[in-house]
Amino acid sequence: MKEHTRKCIINTLQAAGANILTDTNFHYIVDDNTSATPTHYSPPLQIGSIKSVTSLASQAEVVGIQTCGKAEETILAGERYGISIDQIGLRAETGYKPPFKYAYTAPNPLSGNADTDRATVYNALVSKINAYAGNNVIAYACYRIAFTLGSDQATGVIGSSTVSPLAAITTTNKIRGGTSGAQETSAVTANIAAIEITSGTIEGDDAVGNIWIYNVSDIASWDAGVKYIEFTDGTEKLRVTTNAAPTAGQALVIVDDAGYYPARPNNNLRGPSAVQLYAGFTTSEVEELRTGLVSRGIGSRLDDDNPVFTPDGSDVISGTIENANPYGDGAFNSAKTYTTFIMQWEPDANYDGLTNAIDKGPQQFIIYADESNSGNLTAFGNALIALT
Repeated sequence: MKEHTRKCIINTLQAAGANILTDTNFHYIVDDNTSATPTHYSPPLQIGSIKSVTSLASQAEVVGIQTCGKAEETILAGERYGISIDQIGLRAETGYKPPFKYAYTAPNPLSGNADTDRATVYNALVSKINAYAGNNVIAYACYRIAFTLGSDQATGVIGSSTVSPLAAITTTNKIRGGTSGAQETSAVTANIAAIEITSGTIEGDDAVGNIWIYNVSDIASWDAGVKYIEFTDGTEKLRVTTNAAPTAGQALVIVDDAGYYPARPNNNLRGPSAVQLYAGFTTSEVEELRTGLVSRGIGSRLDDDNPVFTPDGSDVISGTIENANPYGDGAFNSAKTYTTFIMQWEPDANYDGLTNAIDKGPQQFIIYADESNSGNLTAFGNALIALT
């Protein structure tokens, strides 16, 4: 039997699960079960027919970031180095698109300087990747900076920000990938790809190691003297004293474009990228700096899928037909976030609450519930689960 999906939007949740009404034979999703004449937001849901209820809290999109090369690859003369970028879900007219592949053959002979040879390979791969906008990523070559006195102490002020001590930094710790920061005095901004501590500790104010940065605002203005760098991401703060100039092209960072699933219709439906090294590399591995996450339950994004029809109503210009005339108390509110409840139910053969025989198979009812009142949301979710 064909499975049918119906949708419901609840922008105002009542207290104590009062958006659910039960009578002798049926459950209903309603505006308020304490009302003398409640407005029904769902078809009649036969008691005993609800098989499961799954809840998914809202999730803002998180753009994925991946890197390779921190292990300091030894470049070989004439060796071909290849990297592939795959986006599962990206479609072409004939089906799914194969991975994007980029390769570069190292010069023969080499320069004789390991840092220079790495930079040659990574900068060439960056240029190839960024030459094609259709791959939905941007690539950066990293700068490696040696530091000799990593510290968590608030011994000064950068701009208007005083740095708080950073706890639990270990000898192999790397702070969250993509974290932005600025250098003292020069105010040059950058993002961090990795930090490597080879001796000492940050909390002991004697850490020695390397830091890899990318997306540098003005490398010519970077001060190679002893300076603090403040990287901040939420409650994470790190101050690193360095006395070494940045070395260019010492790793590769690939950042996904935003908009994994844009408003439809659109053939650019894709998920987070999967990066692989397929030729030449022997010591380098791909590391995930930040896991890409597809948005869910974001009102502004859901609103994009409200269908817009041609003047005669025969075709959808944008949005999805499934979002036409949903049950509930209105359209998606772009200022709200929603928890998604997915209800699976299957009426028995004698059920007359649906219009025709084909409807009397497995049914799916999706409820988007406003998250602004956590107490009402919890009560509603518990009441839904109790129906199974």
